[in-house]
Amino acid sequence: MPSNSLRDSSRPDASTLETFLKHQDHRLARAWFLFSFLVVAILAQNILMGQELASESRPPDLTGIKCIVDGKRNANIVHALPYRDGLIYFSSQSSAQRFRIFAFEKRTSTSNAEASYIDALQTKANHQLALTGQYVQTTCPLSNEAIDLSLTTRLAGLEVAFANPSLLNVIEQQKSMARRAKLVFGNATFESTFRPIGQLPVLMADRDIEVNRSSQTK
Repeated sequence: MPSNSLRDSSRPDASTLETFLKHQDHRLARAWFLFSFLVVAILAQNILMGQELASESRPPDLTGIKCIVDGKRNANIVHALPYRDGLIYFSSQSSAQRFRIFAFEKRTSTSNAEASYIDALQTKANHQLALTGQYVQTTCPLSNEAIDLSLTTRLAGLEVAFANPSLLNVIEQQKSMARRAKLVFGNATFESTFRPIGQLPVLMADRDIEVNRSSQTK
């Protein structure tokens, strides 16, 4: 039969047990701290992502924005169509449907008048994308060169910049607003001059390039 001294030596004394429990408490406290930190970090990330998604999905302000088809009526947030990498807005569903038929479905026109009408609709749609801040100018519309922000003119409610004074003068000498709009917002020019706001390179963020819309767009 083992002696009492051997049994006692195999048992931890009170101080050893207390030290062990304190060590375990510290480990649990550190684990709980790390767990809490991770939970807070994940929640913060989710909140930031939610705010970014909300800002991206926030509809533009359509104050003063006119319907692309019926220019006498205001555009309505309810009547929208996807166009390029954005949305364009109309005053009614019938206007939106008319644009869809002519600009999307009718790829070939039967007359010069119809071709001109389709071209005008698409020019207005491009203009509205820029006017609502969904697209931003990145180059000169006439030369595709870097723009000089001191050389601007207001065109249909939008500040448009040019590479040099002579190119700015070309636009200002156009007597017809439709002709001016065509030179800046026509399909070929728009595709090379404007970019979706979400696809701008980082360098553009460092330049003071922004879309300025007049408070009274007619």
